[in-house]
Amino acid sequence: MGQLLAGVARANITPPVGIPMVGFAGRGPAEGVHDDLFATTLALEAEGQRALIITVDLIGVGERFTTEVRDEIARRTEVAPSNVLICASHTHYGPDTGAYASDGVPGDVAAYVANLKFLLAGAALAALAQMQPVRVGFGQGASHIGINRRERRPDGQIVLGQNPEGACDREMRLIRLDTTEGQPLAALVNFACHPVSAAHAMRLISADYIGTMRMLVEMFTGATCLFLQGAAGNINPIEMRHSMEPARRLGVMLGGEVAKVFEGTSTAEAEGLAAATARLELPAMIFNSLEEGERTVSELRANLERVRAEGASGGSLWWAESRLQRAERMLASLQGGPSLPPIPAELNALRFGDVALVTAPGEIFTETGMEVKRRSPLPRTCYVAYTNGTIGYVPIPAAYPEGGYEVTHACRVGPQAAGMIAETSLMLLQQVAGSQVK
Repeated sequence: MGQLLAGVARANITPPVGIPMVGFAGRGPAEGVHDDLFATTLALEAEGQRALIITVDLIGVGERFTTEVRDEIARRTEVAPSNVLICASHTHYGPDTGAYASDGVPGDVAAYVANLKFLLAGAALAALAQMQPVRVGFGQGASHIGINRRERRPDGQIVLGQNPEGACDREMRLIRLDTTEGQPLAALVNFACHPVSAAHAMRLISADYIGTMRMLVEMFTGATCLFLQGAAGNINPIEMRHSMEPARRLGVMLGGEVAKVFEGTSTAEAEGLAAATARLELPAMIFNSLEEGERTVSELRANLERVRAEGASGGSLWWAESRLQRAERMLASLQGGPSLPPIPAELNALRFGDVALVTAPGEIFTETGMEVKRRSPLPRTCYVAYTNGTIGYVPIPAAYPEGGYEVTHACRVGPQAAGMIAETSLMLLQQVAGSQVK
């Protein structure tokens, strides 16, 4: 195997004040910048094969945008498009990227996204230009800044709250890269928690707790920090309120753990780079019966009329309209209309040395990420969601009959999807494991 080379680079991707924000309905445009947003790229090479891990402080990137960035990078470099991973942090205090829009976007969003493509490609080129031989290490820690958010009320209803008894992956996984002279180069931090600590009304641009964590880690370790969001679909911060203080506090808590683990992680010479990809056709979500469909459509029509009567606009109106349209299509398919098309999803695995990443494009429930890590043929595996697309929530099967926001509002896939993603992730990890599996 060839010696592993790596390089890092960063681009500032902070949008202009006034751009529409995304992540909470009906919030309005950004009215200021609390902290800058960044795209940070790690370039890897071994035996002539190259790969790019691009982490972005954004809520998500659409499949079309992913393709455009990959094409631009391919135009400038020799990196295979399938070896480019665009990993979103999922901050809810960033700009609309068009990732969740089914039609056109405002002019300022279109301009931002058009320029963003070139910023990401440029950062990739810069990282590739700085590659050098590296040593790799892996460490693990734990943080309690997240909590399961599917709270069950006394009447049985599932709401967005706090469920201390629910599953929650509190594991922080760290990949450390040093130069061959022993100088810190990069710290890849993998942790699962929604970046929503400033709650729903905040209109300041921010990377949320991730920005504070990154600043602290870089200050104390000297390594460039890349954040890889985990399976955070049903995990929220333990503190959420209309203030940037929770982002600071939680970021310090997580960053302190990262810095401690980083300093205790040794590195060794690393060889080899392997990548694998698979494209799934996930079954679309459908109603269990005509009766359920008719009842749901009737309720959503009434809800839309109420929202319009209240004079709502923007995100609130969009949510009401989109939920009704989706329900009507689901009902029509049961009534003999067109079958619902499957939801395409690209999964990727990347191994360098004896560490690996496996990615998915959705809001994966924490149970799925924990299962994949537990069953991975490579013990040093990071599960990374929100990558190379946005397919919405992927709940575990048991969550569907319970309902709740993740199921009723923002889910497009059926109960089989989580299992399909888990098994395909494990297959891809097996493919890249190669001689690393004893």
